[in-house]
Amino acid sequence: MYRLLIVDDEAIITDGLYEILTRVEQFELDIYKCYSSQEALELINRTRFDILLTDIQMPGMNGLQLAQYLRAKWPKCRIVFLTGHHDFDYVYDAIQHERVSYILKTEGYDKVIDTIKFAIEDTEQQFHSEDMLHYVQEQQAKRLHALRQQLLINVIKERIHHEELTPAVFAELNIALQANEPVLLLLGKVKQMPRPLNYAERSRQFHRLEWIAGTYFDEFAINSLLVINEPILIWLIQPQPAALLDTANKQEQLCTELKELLHGHLDQLQQTFQREAEADVSFVIDHSFIEWRQLAERYEQLSLLFQYRIGAHDTQLIMSTDMVNAEQQQLMHKNQVKALKLEQLQAALHNGQADAFFKLLGEIMEQFEQAGADHIAEEIYLSVALIFFSYINRWNLLEQISEKVRFQRLLNAQAHESRTEAAAYLQELGEHLLAMQHQAEEERAVLVIAKLQQYVFEHLHDSDKLSLIYLAETFYFNASYLSRLFKQVTSINLSDFIVAARIERAKQLLAKPDMKIQEVGERVGYASATNFTRFFKRLTGMTPQDYRITILS
Repeated sequence: MYRLLIVDDEAIITDGLYEILTRVEQFELDIYKCYSSQEALELINRTRFDILLTDIQMPGMNGLQLAQYLRAKWPKCRIVFLTGHHDFDYVYDAIQHERVSYILKTEGYDKVIDTIKFAIEDTEQQFHSEDMLHYVQEQQAKRLHALRQQLLINVIKERIHHEELTPAVFAELNIALQANEPVLLLLGKVKQMPRPLNYAERSRQFHRLEWIAGTYFDEFAINSLLVINEPILIWLIQPQPAALLDTANKQEQLCTELKELLHGHLDQLQQTFQREAEADVSFVIDHSFIEWRQLAERYEQLSLLFQYRIGAHDTQLIMSTDMVNAEQQQLMHKNQVKALKLEQLQAALHNGQADAFFKLLGEIMEQFEQAGADHIAEEIYLSVALIFFSYINRWNLLEQISEKVRFQRLLNAQAHESRTEAAAYLQELGEHLLAMQHQAEEERAVLVIAKLQQYVFEHLHDSDKLSLIYLAETFYFNASYLSRLFKQVTSINLSDFIVAARIERAKQLLAKPDMKIQEVGERVGYASATNFTRFFKRLTGMTPQDYRITILS
């Protein structure tokens, strides 16, 4: 949708153009009208416009000055000058600027429509020009690094499913790794920086570490991708693609050799980090290659090893999971409740994402019921219960929820006869909370739209206050969101509702024989009787006078 601003000090011209362009259906326009440059400035200072259709000669600031001001704020705006003058100086000044059109008022509405259409097409074409494409590609390249980081961090934290790691996605994000091949996980933890650093300095330092490691791995023909999750550095490592074309046995041997090669040279990488970046980094390397679907779980297990100390002064630890025996690994695994995805569960509850919420809750309750030790099971239960308890307090739902479940059981795992019963209790409570949230959201939406409708009824006489921008500001919404919300609640467009409200009010007023047609038009936002008549006839098929005669007879 494009925003068009019409400015002319002659109301009959402004209103006429507004009416005509509103009826054009071949392109979507959000149209605003002003009767002076000063009035237009207020709008220009509040929102972006794509096209300005303005008279040149106006009191105070003329159209050329207005266009210059608008261009300073919105350089890509198209300008269409509309004038009844053939003065060469005006034309000369106008054509000195790019994306400017000049038409005479005597050329008629068809010429105006064609010019607006050309301005829209020119705007769209610019987005496909070589310069624009080059700019977009440049910006895209700058964002790829951030997008790669975000994607893999989300997979590691299980915010998105590993199945989204497809070859197509890897190609789109320029990820050199193979989505269908196993990967080796190497973690580094930055334990000490040369001095306290602010956010920007830390970012530069981490990217310096990334560059150093990339250069180092290139020497061994290793494909690697670093994901930064401060203070953890996460390297995802594979052999070069050409080597992976060999047989499965050869691939397995290659992966083993690669792991041994890395393990044998990590001390050199540590020294390089210390020498070149003054950073002390500890490493944990996995004992085997893993599938991408194992990435989140394996990351959590390896992260925990940074807390598995060997000696009191190992500031630069290099550890492999091979160094931790099976019994110790099992013990560490049992004690990590972090894999319960509590953060995602809380986010899903607050965001009203029912499918994600119940999927996560089901996974957590499965671990709860299968937990070997009672104290581990109780920790899992209370972790979920506290999320619910916090949500209930935040939204003041205690009285409402107490009518649906026995609330006193929430923070007492022992109040349930079995783990199965406790899991069912939390499931039921979650269902009630999401249902109450959905109902509250719908009620708030209906209330907002009801207030908006009442506002429209009270301001039918003032077109400026019924513009989408003004309504959005009045009700503290983004304009696009307000438009969508209105359609969602009422099943009709906001603009159609305003038109219908004007027609209905006009019909009511026309039933009063003592009220002039001009006054009726003003009451529904039309300063010109001619424009009101045109509007009314277009919607009802008869003029206001004919309608009055019909109902009064």
